[in-house]
Amino acid sequence: MMRHREEACGNASTRAPGALLAFPLSIPGTAFYKCMQGRNNVMRTLKRQLDERRNAAAAMRETVDFFHLVIDELDRPDSVLNENIALDLLFLLLFASHETTSIGLTAILKFLSNNPKALQELTVTLYQKDQRS
Repeated sequence: MMRHREEACGNASTRAPGALLAFPLSIPGTAFYKCMQGRNNVMRTLKRQLDERRNAAAAMRETVDFFHLVIDELDRPDSVLNENIALDLLFLLLFASHETTSIGLTAILKFLSNNPKALQELTVTLYQKDQRS
C-alpha cells in the first residue's frame, strides 16, 4: 500500500514541472492531460490517507504530523477549512516542497489569474492585514 502511494506521488511530481505551464488541453497524450491524471491519482491517495487517519482513534496516533493537524482543524466547529480545501493544501504542500520557487510562483500566478474570486479574497485579506500593521 505504501509503495503504491509513493509511486503515485512520484509519477505525478515528475510530470508536474513540464506540464505546469502547458497549454490546458485535456486530451489524452498531452502534457496537461498527463499532469492532471497524476494530480487526480495523488488527490485520491491523499483522500484515502486522510480518511484512514481520521477514522483512527486519537489515542492510536503514534506521532503528530501535518495530517493530524489538518484533521484537528477540520474537526473544529468554527474551522475555515473543508475537506476539499484541506486536500488541495496538502497537494500544494507536496508540490511546493518538490518544485523550485520560481515555478511555484508562476503556478500561483497562473491559478490566481484563472480564479478571480480566490484572487479577490486574497487581495482583501492582504489589504486588511496591511491596514492592521
